[in-house]
Amino acid sequence: MPAKNLSAFNAELKPSTELFLIDRKQVVPMPWAQWAAEIVNKGYAIVTITPSMQTDFREMQKLIDGVTISEKKKFSFVERTDGFYPVGYSYLKSVVNSDLCETFNYWKRYKAEHAAWDFSQTDFYARAESYEAQAARYGQHLIEAIGDHYGYTEKIDIGRDSYLQFNHYREELRASGRKYLQQRHEDGHLLTIIKPNGPGLVIYIDDTECLVDLGPDQAIVISGSLLTLLTEGDIEPTYHAVVNFTLPVARCSVVYNINVLVSQLPGMRSGRNIEIFEPANAQHMQFGHNPLAQ
Repeated sequence: MPAKNLSAFNAELKPSTELFLIDRKQVVPMPWAQWAAEIVNKGYAIVTITPSMQTDFREMQKLIDGVTISEKKKFSFVERTDGFYPVGYSYLKSVVNSDLCETFNYWKRYKAEHAAWDFSQTDFYARAESYEAQAARYGQHLIEAIGDHYGYTEKIDIGRDSYLQFNHYREELRASGRKYLQQRHEDGHLLTIIKPNGPGLVIYIDDTECLVDLGPDQAIVISGSLLTLLTEGDIEPTYHAVVNFTLPVARCSVVYNINVLVSQLPGMRSGRNIEIFEPANAQHMQFGHNPLAQ
């Protein structure tokens, strides 16, 4: 589908509308409450993603190699964690732990600024925009369902402060000999929706490294320390890493980082005010990023 048609299609969808999955010619409502309960109890949930999200991800994998170095350099806004990142720019606490991938970030909040650049008219950008619009609905429904679990009445809007992250591990990067492409860490968000194109993602359950096995129509949603704060310690962050497996194709993943960056919110259990922005910003900067904008 051409870029302009994808954008027009997304604009017609209403974010507040319930999301259903059309699969095998049946319309199936998403089990938000069930997935939310799994996140509350285990810190993660395996969710079903729509066929259009699967298509967007497949197309992004095909298109990334066609993005030139010049395009990447021009569409790079590291001061706001947006656009293309140089390899190794993102790291965990120390540059020794640099991520062995190329990263593209897309924030919906910067869409107007993106329009000034030719790259915003490309098919890759359109696919990223399309996937983000759908993932945002997942994020909103899941946060609301977790709030319902606690009887929480505060309205949380994740759309402005959440963003898509596309990771691409070129062969020469994967051939480094390192065991991990990304070291053990937690993301510092409310939730993270992760869709990889092959095995390698591991999560830690009671300090045991567990390989995540996902089907083509599945993604994993994991908890972050921002949700730990909001639930006042009830939901712990899910630590994870990426093991350097040999795959038949370049490893890629598309990630949706779910945030709310207000100064404070009532806690989901006691209702007392919880600091949100400052802890989120501190965790964000541990990855070598510039400070977040509210």
